[in-house]
Amino acid sequence: MAALLLVETALAQSQDYDELQRWCFGRASNDDEVVQGCNAVLLAGRDTPENLAAALSNRAGVFHSRKQYDRAMADYSQAIRLNPGFAVLYNNRSSVHAALGNYLQAIRDLDEAVRLQPRYAIAFYNRGYTYASMDEFERAIEDFSESIRLNSGQPQPFVGRGNAFYRLRAFDQAIADYDRALKLDPRDADVLYSRALSYVNKDDQDRAIQDLGEAIRLDPQHFGAIINRGIAYIKKGQQDLAIADFDMAEKLLPGAAAALFGRGVARRRKGDLAGGDAEISAALRKDPKIAESMAASGIRP
Repeated sequence: MAALLLVETALAQSQDYDELQRWCFGRASNDDEVVQGCNAVLLAGRDTPENLAAALSNRAGVFHSRKQYDRAMADYSQAIRLNPGFAVLYNNRSSVHAALGNYLQAIRDLDEAVRLQPRYAIAFYNRGYTYASMDEFERAIEDFSESIRLNSGQPQPFVGRGNAFYRLRAFDQAIADYDRALKLDPRDADVLYSRALSYVNKDDQDRAIQDLGEAIRLDPQHFGAIINRGIAYIKKGQQDLAIADFDMAEKLLPGAAAALFGRGVARRRKGDLAGGDAEISAALRKDPKIAESMAASGIRP
């Protein structure tokens, strides 16, 4: 009886079933309408199994975005039972497995997606991303490369492959992929930041500072870019510029250990040993591992 009342209420609010169906299949103005529309479609049971599977998938997408992973998984699995030959459903369910850290299950779903649809560029990208999450970077590169071969007009596979090359310390190849991603989307501050870190690892501080500056211009609250530009300035001996960046970083995140430590190092290198030591001590109280972290970036008191 409760289910019947819910359907009747939905019908009354939306005037007719056709409107609810449109909400489910792309005409909704918000997620609540998607769920309400798909609920009505599923409860009515008038559509083909393929359309019912699509309704389940659309509702699952809302549940996934709300981090209601159990509900999303149940809907995707039911959709697959109704339409087992539809590759998109396996791709979508894989994203829930990945969000839960169930990478092997995600890989199995993506294997099935590309078996059903061998030219499915998004599934290859997602499988590459999942392999990267498992630290299997060579396999990730293979899948990102296939995604690029199938559709070279999207920046994400270039970014994913660049990140995998970076983790393998193949910095020139990483930079080449970040270059291609930035040609497609030149306003991506995170890609500029990643390319800058590759230049840092090649000890090209000037190119790193250039990229970090552009990343900060695009995203003035990019804490990582500000901290790393400060580090690059320390390496170049430009301590006043470094201090200015660490000041900026601390305004964004008051008391941040990285900002305190970096500013302390810069002050010491300017000859202010007492002031620098005080800042470094304050940083270590905040985060006892900050010295190790900064040493990995080439910065020591």
